[in-house]
Amino acid sequence: IDLPQSGNLELMKMAVFNDLNGNGIPEAGETITYTFTVKNIGSVTISNITINDPMVTVTGGPISLAPDAKDNTTFRAVYTVLQSDIDAGQVSNLAIVSGKTPDGTLVTAASDDPMTATPRDRTITPLPQSGKLDFKKTAVFNDENGNKTAEAGETITYSFIVKNTGSVTIKGITINDPLVAVTGGPIDLAPNASDSTTFKAVYKLTQDDVNAEGVTNQALVIGTEAGGIPIAAVSDDPSTPAPEDSTVTLLQPHGAISLKKKGEFNDINGNGSAEAGETITYSFEISNTGAVDLLNVALDDQLEGIVITGKTIPVLAVGATDSTTFKGTYTLTQADINRKQVDNQAVVSANTVKGQKVLAKSDDPLTAAVEDATVIHLKACELIVYDIVSPDGDGKNEELVIEGLDCYTSNKVEIYNRWGIKVFEMENYGTNGNAFNGYSDGRATYKRGQKLPTGTYYYILLVIDSNNTIHEKTGPIYVITD
Repeated sequence: IDLPQSGNLELMKMAVFNDLNGNGIPEAGETITYTFTVKNIGSVTISNITINDPMVTVTGGPISLAPDAKDNTTFRAVYTVLQSDIDAGQVSNLAIVSGKTPDGTLVTAASDDPMTATPRDRTITPLPQSGKLDFKKTAVFNDENGNKTAEAGETITYSFIVKNTGSVTIKGITINDPLVAVTGGPIDLAPNASDSTTFKAVYKLTQDDVNAEGVTNQALVIGTEAGGIPIAAVSDDPSTPAPEDSTVTLLQPHGAISLKKKGEFNDINGNGSAEAGETITYSFEISNTGAVDLLNVALDDQLEGIVITGKTIPVLAVGATDSTTFKGTYTLTQADINRKQVDNQAVVSANTVKGQKVLAKSDDPLTAAVEDATVIHLKACELIVYDIVSPDGDGKNEELVIEGLDCYTSNKVEIYNRWGIKVFEMENYGTNGNAFNGYSDGRATYKRGQKLPTGTYYYILLVIDSNNTIHEKTGPIYVITD
């Protein structure tokens, strides 16, 4: 009796992902271990059973299995994950088991994934994707004129380092910076790959940046992983421990100010001499000689008695000069006249936008010295006694002429002959036409109105200035009456 033979095999294929570094992220180079369970579901013994997997080398076998017998220990395989697998998000494959019946008939069967209800389906090992970028932004200030201070128009060069810290390739990577146009890209980066040369940017400083003494900003890097999923990251300043913080470029601009002070003497009575009560007008030229705008510019002048007009200048821009806001008027004292000069310095002060105090002493622009006091030289009244008196009616030297008396509050003139006898005396000489004309005013030897003999006489001139200081001048005069 011939009994019908049925040769049939069943193959179950199981997969386990091996996270070799324990970081929970599938990465190229890690592995998948495959185990195989083979069962003879036919009615005859099957021999020379082997497993072929087009993706991996299967170890073990061949074996024989009686009907209903199974084997789950003989066959093994280890697959090394490729980056293309990570990018695809899974590994999917099918193995084939084969053997022969006693009559030499070849029996084959495709593997089945026991984790699904579908018969003889592919074994799929999910590989969770982790798309991640690390983005660093550094800045270098370029002192283009080499003066060691930041100025508007100079530049900052930005460099960008982009690294793929995820497990999948990220494509089409670009950088967007709201502050400046970034050149370079797009690029693709495989996991663990980095790029520090493609992207560059140069930013030109504005005056507001210099006033703020720094530039702060952050860029954004964008790419896509497999499947078109966007991946983005904000930049990090590697010079600080804080993560994903703005890149700060500190600037050290120099705040500076200068003050030129000029003075002009006002000869109010036009006599060519400086007198107490006349004035000096001062002008002030203030310049912002630094790299930052200056606020609340104020002037202080410690010259006692000076009157300064003008209000605080709210803003003095870089390079700007103000010569009209502040004026000064000073009234001369007798002490100034006696010293024959007035000298002093003013001080200008201001604040930078960041609150730094900036000061400067005034400079006299008429000298080569720097920040020196402004000196106004005064031509004081000079007492000049014309020493010849010849009252002969020719209109020349008719009386004793003394110049400069009007610079003093009061005066007194005494005249003596060579024996020391006073022949003339007068207070407030030269007022109301009173003057010595060669005649006695009625002293001991000579009667009033008597013509004095020709000869040499001696005068004593006493004057009192506005400080009640008495000044004396003496000398000979020559009287010619014959």
